[in-house]
Amino acid sequence: MVERVVERHQVGIHEVTVIETVEDDGCWYHLVVDGVPREGVLAVPPTVDELRDAVVPRRAG
Repeated sequence: MVERVVERHQVGIHEVTVIETVEDDGCWYHLVVDGVPREGVLAVPPTVDELRDAVVPRRAG
């Protein structure tokens, strides 16, 4: 398994890092926000809008 940082973004006051994990059977991405890994994996790197929504969810209404 190989992991590498593919992107870093500042979303408001939060630092968001996108990590790519590569194994023999494929690759996926996960987020680290302010040094804390988020649950879940992504098949493709998120867009800036997706990062913003993941870190600061929009309020309904």
